[in-house]
Amino acid sequence: MTSTRTNRKGSHSGPRQWFPNQPPLPRPVRVLLIAAAILLAVLLLAALVFFITGGRWFVVQTPSMGETAPVGTLILTTPTNGQVAVGDIITFRPPTSPGEVYTHGIIAISADGAISTRGDINGATDPWQLRAGS
Repeated sequence: MTSTRTNRKGSHSGPRQWFPNQPPLPRPVRVLLIAAAILLAVLLLAALVFFITGGRWFVVQTPSMGETAPVGTLILTTPTNGQVAVGDIITFRPPTSPGEVYTHGIIAISADGAISTRGDINGATDPWQLRAGS
């Protein structure tokens, strides 16, 4: 003989269900949902760490970088700490338009450290020179 406990209201005192009229999810579905939640938490944590350590992301809005970074490309950047070389692609705010963000390649670094940049499909060097770390 089995006995069932009841609470004061006379209902079964088994585990609570959020939706009492719905059957519980099958085990594979529960495992998949838990795995998806863990993956989402890990991705959010990674994004937070990336941002805290100085990383930023931008979406390319002009075709100046051609096939290297077509329009719509998501660019992830990290601080350079002044360590750049000819051929590197950098993201910066030009001195002539501090409200804009450019992503261009370094084409020359002068003896005094001035950096010249150009977009891949631009025919001319950018009209400004940058300084490492600025």
